[in-house]
Amino acid sequence: MYNHRIRHKCTKKSMRKQAVSLFLILAIAPGTGIDVRAAETVNKTDVLQWEQAAGRISSSEAAYVDGEILVLCKGDISEEEIQMLAEKQGGDNPEIISQTESAVILSIDVPESVSVKDVVSGYIEEENVLAATPDYEIELFEELDEETHLPSAKNTGANDEFFDKQKYLKQTDALRAWEILKAVPHKKVKVAVLDTGADIAHPDLKNVINTGESCELLDEVGTFGPLLGDGYIKGTLSETGGGHGTHVSGLIAAEANNGIGIAGAGSAGDNSIIDLMVVDIFSKDTKTSLKYLIEGMEYAKEHGAKILNLSLGMKYNSFDDTMLKAECDALAQEGMIIICAAGNYALADSGELSVVPSDYNSTISVIAVDENNSRNSSSCYGLLKDISAPGKDIYSTKKDGEYGVMSGTSMAAPQVTAAAALVCSVFPDVTVNEMKDILHNSATDIGIFGFDTETAAGLLNMRKMLEEVTGDIWLTSELPYTDMSENEWFRESAAYLYQYGIMTGLDEKIFGGTETIKRAQFAVMLYRFEGEPDTIRTDSIPENEGTSESWIFPDVPEGEFYTKAVKWAASAGIVRGYEDGYFGPADEITREQIAVMLYRYAEYKHYTAAVNGDIMQFADYDLITEFARNAMEWAVGCEIIKGNGEGLLTPRGMANRAECAAMIQRFMKRY
Repeated sequence: MYNHRIRHKCTKKSMRKQAVSLFLILAIAPGTGIDVRAAETVNKTDVLQWEQAAGRISSSEAAYVDGEILVLCKGDISEEEIQMLAEKQGGDNPEIISQTESAVILSIDVPESVSVKDVVSGYIEEENVLAATPDYEIELFEELDEETHLPSAKNTGANDEFFDKQKYLKQTDALRAWEILKAVPHKKVKVAVLDTGADIAHPDLKNVINTGESCELLDEVGTFGPLLGDGYIKGTLSETGGGHGTHVSGLIAAEANNGIGIAGAGSAGDNSIIDLMVVDIFSKDTKTSLKYLIEGMEYAKEHGAKILNLSLGMKYNSFDDTMLKAECDALAQEGMIIICAAGNYALADSGELSVVPSDYNSTISVIAVDENNSRNSSSCYGLLKDISAPGKDIYSTKKDGEYGVMSGTSMAAPQVTAAAALVCSVFPDVTVNEMKDILHNSATDIGIFGFDTETAAGLLNMRKMLEEVTGDIWLTSELPYTDMSENEWFRESAAYLYQYGIMTGLDEKIFGGTETIKRAQFAVMLYRFEGEPDTIRTDSIPENEGTSESWIFPDVPEGEFYTKAVKWAASAGIVRGYEDGYFGPADEITREQIAVMLYRYAEYKHYTAAVNGDIMQFADYDLITEFARNAMEWAVGCEIIKGNGEGLLTPRGMANRAECAAMIQRFMKRY
């Protein structure tokens, strides 16, 4: 297994090379109709030559390694031709670091006394050469950790000690995705994290990292050794490096329900999804090279990885990216899915490559957003990005067995990697373009309506992803209700909410579809959908209402089944009561009141609610109460509320349980 060389040696190579750098797009410390971009085949006409690339490379060109270049050749070039090519150009020790039918990437030594740019120009003129570039380096973003090993918190979703600190799992609806997986056949997916390594002794990672295949790149000739941990440089522990890879690995696959720490987003609660391979490709604390990255990608491919997490990259205008693009395109054509951090430069791509590899057609690019679904100020964004995921104050594993928060697109990308793994566990042959479709179609709209440059397709929604790929096969076919036939129009809605524990029957046997819904009952359903939080938001309490103890409705006593739900809904601004200050928990709820509560809930969650439907198509639109008009326009526009078949909305009509189930399901399908 170890001392494995992924490259084919055309000649004996001397053990000489500087370590070089590729930044990690990482942590800044705490303080549908979407176009699918197909992977492309490398050919002479679409590869930028060095002279052409130089025209768009900024004055702050990335540094590169003297004494070595990378050369992209036609796929049918022979070993003899490779040797002759190097000798003709005065090069030495050509080695294949990546090879497909269409292209070969070579590493070739050049005399250190010769200008790398001059050598590159010479290679480009050769018949078998598609492109040639230096081996570039750039700096790692600094990482400032201010919060580690936080104290225990009350758990509400798994028995992991710090589970409640993982707010991002609720934000992406990961737990409901896990529930879907329990009801469908699935198998493990091999995920490769190319990073600084990972703490293999960490109590939340030691049972999930595949140490038999995880490895560290030890030298410049492509030798891999066993993964020793996080922050090892060529087999020796660095006192100043590491930590990033452990945080990323924990986000993806930290062991769930072991009574300690956290649960990885891809753990599915039972650790049945991810076979985690960690490949340490960093040759210095904060630096690595294109060559090392490509070697790591090839290693992952050869060892069967389906998904690659790359929380790293570089500015497009600082170097010639031909080799990197060729490798990403080639792996995508072979069925691998590459998830990339969008970058922390706060750059907009405007439809042109800005940060790579995230902006390629062959990869998936992830923007970072905060808990309010607003883009992190440092996150890159634009037309070439695919999806957004939480990336602010993200709690995960850290080296030396600790836990803590980090921020940045490096933290957003692993959550999409975890989500992609859940999908691949059910449908292992999904391609990168199909995965993009799934991500785009299932995303929760959080910015301007539809695709927008700030958040791309929207917020990662793991529940909707699994719903899209599994259809209704996860829904129970055996409801306990004796008053509901197989052909009831609302049966699917009832089953949907029953499966998620949001709406149950009047008792164990009776659903009561024609029974009206009370205001308190609807508040409870929303409360369950939110995950039954213990915390009460005080920032939404009107100034003249005082504290959460004084503003609560006088007709909502302590100890009732709805007390916590109404308190939460009131503190979140979802319910506001009547003009006399009472809530009316036993009052029947109208259709427009349901619309208002759902509308306010969408605003509370920072979802896109700026959707205006045509309410005037209904003959009774003028019966809509003024306070409910915006909400009803939104509900009609989102098709959450529909007419009764006779061209009427009946906004003030009392909603029955069947209608309520349908409205909530439509809301969940929308968001």
